[in-house]
Amino acid sequence: MAPLAQPTGSCLNPAMTSDLRVRLNWLEGHVRGVRGMLDNQVDCQQILIQVSAVRAAHNQVAIEMLDIYLDSCIAECAASGDKKALRQLQNVVTYILRL
Repeated sequence: MAPLAQPTGSCLNPAMTSDLRVRLNWLEGHVRGVRGMLDNQVDCQQILIQVSAVRAAHNQVAIEMLDIYLDSCIAECAASGDKKALRQLQNVVTYILRL
């Protein structure tokens, strides 16, 4: 797959950045908790449930970022008739789905 185009700037305003930071901090704490469960040799089923919760939280961050990208960056380019924006959107969605 071709590398994603490098952005020329961020579409994030301070409120968006703050919300994403909160989500990422929660995610980071949850991962530390799972690591602690491993260290304490907690039942595998419980660890798998928590790993699944971490994955879901990670997906929510990606969805939030994609929404922001669509609402601001892509909308502006599409309104101006920039076809490159649609190709960039296609690339980023493909990349996210392959992760």
